[in-house]
Amino acid sequence: MNTLVNCLSSVSLNLTVDQISWRWTPHGTFTVNSLYKFLELGVVPVNTYNSIWKAKITLKIKIFLWLVRQKRVLTKDRLNKQGWTGDTTCVYCSQKKTVDHLFVTCNFARSIWNWIARYNNFSFDYTNIGTLWKIDYCIPLKEPNIIEIIRGSVLWNIWLDRNRIIFKEGNIQDVHVIVSKILTMARFWASNQKSDLTCHLNLILPCDLKDLIGCTVVISMGATRASTPMLGVEINSSDEEGSPTNSAGFSGSS
Repeated sequence: MNTLVNCLSSVSLNLTVDQISWRWTPHGTFTVNSLYKFLELGVVPVNTYNSIWKAKITLKIKIFLWLVRQKRVLTKDRLNKQGWTGDTTCVYCSQKKTVDHLFVTCNFARSIWNWIARYNNFSFDYTNIGTLWKIDYCIPLKEPNIIEIIRGSVLWNIWLDRNRIIFKEGNIQDVHVIVSKILTMARFWASNQKSDLTCHLNLILPCDLKDLIGCTVVISMGATRASTPMLGVEINSSDEEGSPTNSAGFSGSS
């Protein structure tokens, strides 16, 4: 409630006539086609690549999201198809690692998405990376750029943590540690827009970590930094703020 009061305190009302906007089209104008898609699918499909490229976030994160959306990041299942014979299990659990598993269905990732979903009063029941771009329609009061900021912060920090475990042979951190990094990154991006979007972010992204239900994960160190092939160019995994670097590829196993 205090967050809402603080956000509304900066709002100034005027005598301008209110305008009606249709939320299921980018231009805000009603179309029969958009209504039909909403009634049939429950959502209106969006051009996910446009939402990525238009987001006001670091270019390398845009490239990363684009690769994730196409399932082109080098997770263990993709390396296995290319001839790598290492352990293909998830670093957080005993399941086979795929892009869908790492970012969506793994208990570690799902605990983060559930935390956001509960705050916005919807159920996170998605099972693959493609449907992750449908959460836009479940979150109210959204600024067009905010959802991609949140999505980018979550996916990028999961990726960084996975790299840390594999290439630095680190231990699994409590999910609260990762969420703290997600909050820091999202707030940094939101506050550096032409118009500060922190207020909008606070309405969508929860701040209270007490509501975050942790998960128990078991690490399988069958694939360590020594036994994991390094393909392409490795992203600087210490770059937690997502600041611009010369790195352009995304490599390694997950």
